[in-house]
Amino acid sequence: MATQAWLTKAGISSQLVHTYLKGGWIERIGRGAYVRAGETVKWKGMVYSLQKHAHQPVWPGGQTALAMQGYAQYLYMGREMVYLFGMPGNRLPTWVGEGDWGATIEYRAPALFDIDSDGVQGMGHLDVSAGTFGSLFLTLSSMERAVFEMLHYVKDEAQFGHAAEILQGLVNLRPGVMQLHLEQCRSIKTKRLVMFFGEHFRQPWYAKVDQSRIDLGSGKRQIVKGGALNRRFEITVPRNFAGGA
Repeated sequence: MATQAWLTKAGISSQLVHTYLKGGWIERIGRGAYVRAGETVKWKGMVYSLQKHAHQPVWPGGQTALAMQGYAQYLYMGREMVYLFGMPGNRLPTWVGEGDWGATIEYRAPALFDIDSDGVQGMGHLDVSAGTFGSLFLTLSSMERAVFEMLHYVKDEAQFGHAAEILQGLVNLRPGVMQLHLEQCRSIKTKRLVMFFGEHFRQPWYAKVDQSRIDLGSGKRQIVKGGALNRRFEITVPRNFAGGA
C-alpha cells in the first residue's frame, strides 16, 4: 500500500491519484492511503508502510513480537490480536483505524523506558530486532524488549498465566540486554515482575544480572487481585505461583 505523502514524493500528485481512482486502477483503504485495485493488505503490510513510507516510530511488540520470532503459545482460532507499540505521544494516522488489516490492532505508547540522549525512546539505546516476514522487512521488538512490553500490561490472573507459559520457553534471553532493560525501565511493577519470572523459572539470565544496579523501588505492588504476596519482590501473584517453579 502507499500513502498520499509517499506518492507525492514519488511524483504522483493528488490530482493524478484521483484520476487513478476514477479509472479503477487503485482503491482507497483509508484517508490518504491506497492499494492497487483488487489487492488486499494485511497488518504486516500496514506496518511496513508506517515504517518505510510514513517513517512512523511504530513497531510490533509484546506478544506479537515474540510470536513473530517463533514464541507463540497459542494459534488464534478467531481474529488475530496484534499489539503495536510507539513513542509516548505518537498517534497512528487516521487511515490505520479505517482499514481492515485482517486482525484487531491494539496500539500502545507507554513511557516504559528512559529516553535516549537523541530523544528516541529505546529505539537506539535499547534493543530492537529486524527481519523479513514474507517479503517485508520489518523492525520489531527484540525478545528482551518484548518481555517488558508484555509484562507491563499484565493485570489479572489470566494474563499472568498466559505470560508465564510464554516466558517459561524463553531460555535464550541475553543477560546483558536484560540488564540494560532492567536499568532503563521506568516501571517498578514491570521490573519486579520480570525479576519474579526470572527467579521462578530459574532462567540463565537471572543469575548473571547485577541486581545492585536495578532500582526496584519500595512498597508493595498488586499484580493479581486477591493473589498471594511474593515477599522477595513484594508483588501479588496467583496462589499457584507462590510456592516456586
